[in-house]
Amino acid sequence: MHDRNEMLLDILAPLALHYPQAGYTPAQLHILADDWCEDLAAYPMPLLRNVLRNLRRRERYFPCVATMLDYAAAAAQESAMTAHALPSAARSPDEQRELNLQWTRRILDRQAGNDPHRPDWRAVVDDCATRQ
Repeated sequence: MHDRNEMLLDILAPLALHYPQAGYTPAQLHILADDWCEDLAAYPMPLLRNVLRNLRRRERYFPCVATMLDYAAAAAQESAMTAHALPSAARSPDEQRELNLQWTRRILDRQAGNDPHRPDWRAVVDDCATRQ
């Protein structure tokens, strides 16, 4: 918890510079970091860094914990939706490259039979397959 508190303090200190009208002293920022650490424990630090960057750009005043919680919940929901929208990589890059070459060969085989004037790119694809 102490490390996370220090990380939040590292985020809060520059945030306080962006909002000088808040007038927080270093001691007050430590207290805020304790509170934020407790209230925002459910969210990972990278997400909170992104939330604070967005907050800094959108809010006119130093954010309270409730505002942080709203932004963090929205960001977590968006992050979860994005994670579910994209498939995980089931193949290694080399396996995917080989699969792509196979598909390219199939497409070129089909096209070569349809038009006798079309250049034959299959040799080029085979040459690419041998290079790394």
